[in-house]
This record gives sequence, structure tokens and C-alpha cells, in this order.
Amino acid sequence: MSIEFVVTQYVSDYVKVGDDYQNIEVESRYKVSNYDDLQNLLLTLIDFGGDTLKFKIRKKEVEA
Repeated sequence: MSIEFVVTQYVSDYVKVGDDYQNIEVESRYKVSNYDDLQNLLLTLIDFGGDTLKFKIRKKEVEA
């Protein structure tokens, strides 16, 4: 049995849609299979991200 992490990063911005401006939020998903890769991914996203970041992390046990 091994562990898999699915990291969802939410990126939002205030953009013009048609004639109106709206706050749009999109998802970027990443999948890693150990704690070291999870830590490296999060540190990289934090390092190159903006001032406020939003994440969801799902831990899942998978058959090897």
C-alpha cells in the first residue's frame, strides 16, 4: 500500500468578461506519490506564487 497526494491549487484574478469584470477562479491539479515530492511541490508553488495562495490537499492510499 502506498500514499498518493492530489494537490489542487486555486488561482483567482479579477478579469474582464464581456462588458463586465468578474473574479474568476481556476484549478491547477498536481499528483505526487510521497512526502518529499509533496514538500518540494508546495515549496516551489509558494516560492513562485503570489502573496496569497489557496490549496486543497487530498491524501489517498493506493494499491502498489
